[in-house]
Amino acid sequence: MLPRKIDDFEGEWRLSGEQINFKYCPACGNQNFKVYVSQETGAWICFRCDARGCVETGVDLTAIRRRLMTRYKFEVETWKPIESWPGRALEYSDFGEPMCMASQFLSLKYGIDGGLAHIYGLLRDENRVVIPYTDRFGDVIYYSGRAFDGAQPKYKHMEGKHPLYVPDWVTAHAPHATFNDVVLVEGVFDAIKAHAATGLHVVALGGKSMARYLLHNILALQPRNIKIALDSDATAAAIKLRNILVPFVDTIQIIRLPDGQDPGNMELEELREELL
Repeated sequence: MLPRKIDDFEGEWRLSGEQINFKYCPACGNQNFKVYVSQETGAWICFRCDARGCVETGVDLTAIRRRLMTRYKFEVETWKPIESWPGRALEYSDFGEPMCMASQFLSLKYGIDGGLAHIYGLLRDENRVVIPYTDRFGDVIYYSGRAFDGAQPKYKHMEGKHPLYVPDWVTAHAPHATFNDVVLVEGVFDAIKAHAATGLHVVALGGKSMARYLLHNILALQPRNIKIALDSDATAAAIKLRNILVPFVDTIQIIRLPDGQDPGNMELEELREELL
């Protein structure tokens, strides 16, 4: 009997772009990975015997996600709250003080004023702006520092693996919130600006690519729709990220920012128009 739903296909399988490639053909019995199923439409074909069909009116994406999740052998990463971190809070008054290089840097480089610095808990420590990362309960679990006077390295990070940076957790502490719609960006300042501009659920990956161990952490947010808004020079990285995430969500879209732009250096209104 030919398959009527995705779980009717038997045997080994793998992803091939946006299709699922099964080893065993239910029509001719060939076991050389000749069967391809479209995740979007459910249409399938065997390139050995030319058998074809469509599983129901579309592939059961819930079943696909369940199967994919079982293939990853790592657990959701967790971070323990830390007791202390460097720096003092940047105050509103710092942004009116010409000697505060940290406030000048944030204003000129990222367009972040005293209000945003306060909302997102930014700190100053010697020659760096310190960014605290929190878990969903609002506990600080990690931090990184961005030099504002040309010091090297540009970034200094707490030892160990970095978590996702989630502005909603820093500002609202929403332990039970699920993020149906998510915007993925590269860095912390990208996330701050995108979150401030739109109010959307924004998540910073910590670079152009997603560390493998962070996949389950993103999926734990239970996103259904994802927008990828990496820097304008990161199209290839955005496509790769899309191919990793597409089996797990309903929709995924790559936002192409204007040449030479990234979310962190765009005006709030301009960024709002791109992301909404």
